Formats: sequence, structure tokens, C-alpha cells
Amino acid sequence: MRHVVLCLALLSTVAARPAGAEAEVIAPSDVLTMRVTDWRPVDGELHEWEAISGTYTVSADGRAAFPYIGEIAVAGMSPVEIGERIGEELKQRFALADKPFASISITERRPILVGGVVRSPGEVPFTTGMTARHAIAQAGGVVTPGADQASVMVQMLTAAAQVRILSDQEAAATLRIARLRAELDGASVLPPVALPAGEGATVATLRADAERLLALRQERLERELELIDGRIALLDEEIVALGAKQTALERQRALAEEARAGIADLAERGLAANVRLLDAEETLVTVETQVLDVATALLRARQLSQVAKSERLQLVEGRASELMVELETAEVALSEVRERLALQRALAGFLSADMGEAGGATALEVTIYRTMDGKSSVLPDSPDTVLQPGDLVEVTLPMDMPLGSGG
Repeated sequence: MRHVVLCLALLSTVAARPAGAEAEVIAPSDVLTMRVTDWRPVDGELHEWEAISGTYTVSADGRAAFPYIGEIAVAGMSPVEIGERIGEELKQRFALADKPFASISITERRPILVGGVVRSPGEVPFTTGMTARHAIAQAGGVVTPGADQASVMVQMLTAAAQVRILSDQEAAATLRIARLRAELDGASVLPPVALPAGEGATVATLRADAERLLALRQERLERELELIDGRIALLDEEIVALGAKQTALERQRALAEEARAGIADLAERGLAANVRLLDAEETLVTVETQVLDVATALLRARQLSQVAKSERLQLVEGRASELMVELETAEVALSEVRERLALQRALAGFLSADMGEAGGATALEVTIYRTMDGKSSVLPDSPDTVLQPGDLVEVTLPMDMPLGSGG
């Protein structure tokens, strides 16, 4: 009996990045993790707002409630946009001089439901940029007519899914290396990075994340250097002021010694009372005490200035050393990912050729059911449509396509 093979573009292009992939946005039922911090110049450290940092769930109508702020319509916004708004709300609420930094991440999303002629119908985890092809691959692929061909098809889907995952890892490692090199060069923007066109479902998101991380780390370094430079400037001013005061006190001590010597001479000749000599001695002792106090304060200011300069040097050079180590590690990781990616691509090509020899191609019917703002919509013939959390993907075969196997 003739075996009919379902060899789709689904199998050969499951790793391709959809052209319409967009940056990650928040959707109803998402679980958000928020961490709010601000810089305390007096303490010289980051302070976390533990009362507001935590996990929040987006309601079905796309809203989330935050302490001190209230409900915010977050659906359709990116985590960065929500973080900016929360930081601004907290600044206004507590009349702060600087806006706190609110870091928002999506830790849990509604799964995709896959049904129809797939091997493992049910829920599959949602990832940004995934298409119906990716969801079908994660559901084990379609039910095929022949047992041997079914095994090959599953292997193809698995290899194609691995290609997609490794492509994303390659893009992430490449962008990480570019960011680390930009930090070493002191650049504030990410340089142009050559990435494989059309591969990986989250390249745009990864690039945006790398640019934000570069800007945040550069801003943090500049802020820390600014604080240290400010301390050094204040200490230098204090050193100058104490030096001037020390000079004045030295002149005052010289005058006090001269006055005491004169009164002592008069007292020896009986021309001045001993009380005046005692007063002159007390004045000299007071001035000498002030001279010692200023000398101690001057020494302390100079020591603190040297400590601050040492901290600045350690911050710059230590950061450069850490970046070099991270860069070396990232380059090794990129090399390993590329080796694994080449292997998976070769395997996918081999399996695709094997399936091509077995029979012709047949198109699946893929339909996406989506609910937005309480309204349902149907997206027919949509294997390459970018999915959203909660989408239902239904896979069906043409009416003349029988299931099962024969001899």
C-alpha cells in the first residue's frame, strides 16, 4: 500500500524567524515580577523597595494592581514602558528627587493550546515570536500515515526546533559579545552586529535587551564615578581649607610664643604680674591644641582622598578585568553553540532529504483562534502567524488525506 507523507514547509522552515515578530508585550493573565531600587548617595549603595517588589498577576481585562500606585492598564505595553511609568508614579507619589528604577519581567505567560492531528495535543509553553509551526513542533508534530515515516518526521521536527533554539542562543551570545566589547570601549550604544537573517524568533527582543543592559550598566558606572569624583572634589576643597587654617594657626602660635616670652621676661624683672604670664601660657596651649587638631583633620582628609582615588582606580580597572573574563567566556560559549547549530542543521537537512525521497508534499490546514478584548477572531491558513499568549492552534488534514498505515 502506498504511504502518503505529510512533508510540509512546516518541517523545513520551523526554525525560521517570522517576519512580523515583535518585541515582548504584556498580555492578560501574565505573571509579572517587579523589583524596584533606587540609589542612596549617602549610603553609597542601591536600596531595594521590598514593600513593592514582588510578583503580580495581570487580570483578564489587562490590568494589574500595584502598592501605592493602584491599578494600571498594562496589557499591550512592554515591560520597559511599565517600569518607566511605575518609576514616575513613585517619584510623584513620594516627592522624590530622582525616579526609582522599576525592573519588570514576565515570568509566566498563558500557554498555547494545540489540537487536531498532532501527536501530543494540549498546552505548550509560549515564547515570544513563536509561530504555529513552532507550536506544532513542540506538540510532537502531526500524525503521519506510516510508522517509519512518522519517526523520521518527529526527528525532523525535533531537529528543526533545536535549530531555532540554538539560533536564538547564537544571536544572544553574539549580542552579549558586542555589548561587552562596547563596555570595554566605553561606548554608550551597541555597535552594528551581523546576525543570521531570518533565524531565531527573538532576535529583535534580544537586541533591545542588550542595548538596554548596555545603557543601564554605562549609566551605573557613570553614576558611581560621579559620586567618587564628588567625594574627591569635596576632600580636596577640605584639604585646601585646612591647609589655610593650619598656616594661620602657625602664625598665631608664633605670636603667642613671642607674647609669652615677653611677659615672662617682664615677670622675671618684676614688671608684670604672674597672672599675665599664666594667661599667656593658656593662650599658647590653646593655639597649639588647635594646630594639632587641624593637622589631624588634614591628615584624615588626605587619607580619605587617597582611599577615594584608589576606589575609583579599582572600579575602572577592576571592571575592565571582569569584562575581559566575561568576554572570553562568551566567545567560548558562542563557539560551542555554533558547533551544535551546524550539527543540528546537517541533521535536519539529512532528514529532510530522507523524507523527500519517500513521497510528495501535502499541505496541512492550520487555523488560529484568538481572543482579544473579549472578542474572538479566527485566522485561517496561518502557520507563519506570530502567536500570542492563550492562542488555540488547530491542525487538520484535507478531507482526502487518510490517517493510518497500510501495506
